[in-house]
Amino acid sequence: WYEEARDHFRKARELDPGFVMAYWGEAMTFDAPLQGPRGVQDSKAGQAVLSRLDELAVRGDLKWTARERGFIDALRPLFRERGNPKGRRIFAEAMEKLATRYPDDDEAAVFAVLARMSAARVERGFTWDNASLVEPLAAILEEVYQRRPEHPGVVHYLIHVYDSRTFAPRGLPLARLYSQLAPAASHALHMPSHIFRWLGMWAEMAASNEDSY
Repeated sequence: WYEEARDHFRKARELDPGFVMAYWGEAMTFDAPLQGPRGVQDSKAGQAVLSRLDELAVRGDLKWTARERGFIDALRPLFRERGNPKGRRIFAEAMEKLATRYPDDDEAAVFAVLARMSAARVERGFTWDNASLVEPLAAILEEVYQRRPEHPGVVHYLIHVYDSRTFAPRGLPLARLYSQLAPAASHALHMPSHIFRWLGMWAEMAASNEDSY
């Protein structure tokens, strides 16, 4: 759903050229942090979005808050380093600092977890059976989920965090919920299959992907 998200962020930018987070969101659609062994990225396209934002800033056509600038600056090394392990680690560290600086910002917390997942994945391999990796990330997302159980991003990333034989039982209630939470998104209909496969729920896994298709 990166293309669909990109369309919406671009529409938001057209409606309000000074909407800083529309540029951040559009740039994020050019990075798929959990795809492939090292993530999948169009670094030139992502950098171009940030460059357009910088041009507006130089001309004085937008004013960004310190918080917005924090989101943008955290993202820069991800594209500058072309999505390699170093860039993903620096991005994750910057997002963690942003989440700490703004403890009431659930979006910063959620995207910091996603960044940490990506960095750990490309540096250490897909090790979601490792409790020392999973538990700290899950704790952050679970805290947000308890307050905002209808937040689709939190449910999405919790399913990813619990995507292993060890932790799949924790993800089962979330897997059953997600398809109801975002039924218009084919990816949301697919995600429960990540959990079903570890639990040997083959009929449910097949149905999840058939619904998604």
